[in-house]
Amino acid sequence: MYEAMKAYYEIGFDGPMRPDHVPTMATEVEAGQSGGYTVLGNLFAIGYMRGLAESVAKEGSK
Repeated sequence: MYEAMKAYYEIGFDGPMRPDHVPTMATEVEAGQSGGYTVLGNLFAIGYMRGLAESVAKEGSK
């Protein structure tokens, strides 16, 4: 994911992004149900992507 973010930064990509896979958070799955795109899982994945994008941008501006 880090390398992907570097590539997006290098080409100047400034469009929307969304996670393709998100983790299943233990507190959001009840017994007998399968995981999916839960609220906490989406928040985690989006925060991870934003953090990587910000890190790459700060490295690139040095």
